[in-house]
Amino acid sequence: MQDIRQQKGVIEQKKVENERLWRNLLPGVLAQRAQIGETKLLEHAQQVSMLAAALTGFYEMVSSKSDQETAQILQELTIDLEEAANRQGMERFSSIGQQWLGICGLTRPHLDHSRRAVEVALAAQQIIQRLNQKHNVKLQLVAGSVAGVVTATAIGSNQIATELWGKTVGTATKLRDEASPNTILVSQDIYDVLQEQYRFRRYDKAVPDAKQAAVWVLEG
Repeated sequence: MQDIRQQKGVIEQKKVENERLWRNLLPGVLAQRAQIGETKLLEHAQQVSMLAAALTGFYEMVSSKSDQETAQILQELTIDLEEAANRQGMERFSSIGQQWLGICGLTRPHLDHSRRAVEVALAAQQIIQRLNQKHNVKLQLVAGSVAGVVTATAIGSNQIATELWGKTVGTATKLRDEASPNTILVSQDIYDVLQEQYRFRRYDKAVPDAKQAAVWVLEG
């Protein structure tokens, strides 16, 4: 009887671990459907905020630092940025080279997803400033943040991953690419929600293909 109870306990523990894994990988509804064996997984997330960020000055830093020093700086940056994102419930969707893409509100709904995205962007600026002072480098942040709808799907069989697309994703990366060093650009949607809580100024240039009523610079 004791062996049976132990086996049941192991099975229940595995079930809990699997449920947690699905929730971490996929939006809530997709996770539930994946657990019951569905294979055609697609969901439209209506209320999310995207943050697309990148570093400038990276290659200049590499040319002036040893490989070990560069690896140390990147390690510190990654850890600090992940901690800042976790505090706000923002999940890293992808990280390639000096580029970082995060999303808030996908797997865990947050009514204040725009505020959380902005807080991560501001924290990233502070993290980079600290690293610059500590390591005598000149890294700078460029970032774009947009609120809106994304489409999420699960792809793969042995290794499940989430793929995102939609205007929100594309606009966030366009704002990031448009931003000057040490600048955070946000969409009209984010400005409308947060204009009483943060300082903004209107961006005075047209952003190609961004399809935004207006673009704003987040100043703090």
